[in-house]
Amino acid sequence: MRRLCVLALAACGHEPPSGGTLAIRGPCAHPLGPAGEIMFPDAGAQKAQTATLSIDVINTGVSFDAGRELIVWSFEGDDADDFTVVVEPAIHDPESCGFQSADSTPFPSGSFCRLDLAFQSRTEGDKHTTLRAAGFDQTFPVRATAVAPPTGLYATTPELYTKPWDTVEVPQFVIVNAGTNGVELGYPLGDPPFNVFGDWGCPTFLDAGRPCNAAGVMYDDAFTTFHGCPIGTLTTTSGAISVTLTSRLVP
Repeated sequence: MRRLCVLALAACGHEPPSGGTLAIRGPCAHPLGPAGEIMFPDAGAQKAQTATLSIDVINTGVSFDAGRELIVWSFEGDDADDFTVVVEPAIHDPESCGFQSADSTPFPSGSFCRLDLAFQSRTEGDKHTTLRAAGFDQTFPVRATAVAPPTGLYATTPELYTKPWDTVEVPQFVIVNAGTNGVELGYPLGDPPFNVFGDWGCPTFLDAGRPCNAAGVMYDDAFTTFHGCPIGTLTTTSGAISVTLTSRLVP
């Protein structure tokens, strides 16, 4: 029903924004490419790893009163199946483009929302696709590279976008030992104010061929005044694993 509504806004009682324009802004650690491409970090092929990005979608045109959560986003092109748009309604995450308050969430001129994207591939190599915003007739180029699957210790998501501390949804990941020997993990270490949230689900020593569910990670800005694009690292006391952490704090 949402897709039908967006593709035929006039039939649903809403006209597409006349002259409305969407712009995008890349995340702190991965700004847009020289030609304005959305560029994912490398991800292991054969579904070994998932690369994620959270881009800003900015309304540079007139107000869009039909509700920003009604904009249908999709990938198209030869490698479209390797990319995913995450647009589930987010009850406790009003920055998300999928957030819906009451019947809709207006998208006034000058405002933005966060669109979460993911990249996974079964084959190695450079991948190219296009991100389309239905109803606005706008497209954005996308690039990513799928690399050989890890043969040792790896995190299923080598980079995490962490949401503000007061949101319920906390990103999690899995650590996999794909090697032939056990690995000493130790205990988790995050760059403050990036914090591990909940119980750390991995043993101090991870046997060969075993995965473990790591704890969630969040950015705790409760006692700081920093705003901008913090970048940190989650590792362990043994230094065996490293996961890049990014966030975005809006004053």
